[in-house]
Amino acid sequence: MGKLNLLIDGNYMLHKSVFTLTKTKTLYGDLDTLLNTEFKKLCNLYSFDNIYFLTDDRISWRKREYPEYKAKREKDQTIDWSFVYKTYDEFKERINEKLGIK
Repeated sequence: MGKLNLLIDGNYMLHKSVFTLTKTKTLYGDLDTLLNTEFKKLCNLYSFDNIYFLTDDRISWRKREYPEYKAKREKDQTIDWSFVYKTYDEFKERINEKLGIK
């Protein structure tokens, strides 16, 4: 039998968490906690052989190759993106170092 792998779309998980917490005005207090909770919930669904956390760079390869990709989207200026990406980078480092997530 083949190995069972879990692929987590980190960008989706991050943005879903950010927009949820922004609506409840708890972004600063709860972002790291929510990322950890969502991650653990997915990992505990089954005894996976491998877990991969997939994420784009801050500069998307799609935008480099296709400048029109999501060109009409506007970044929400009410969100502190520096805080968001700093928290996200720390989260990714932690799951890689402590859990060996690829």
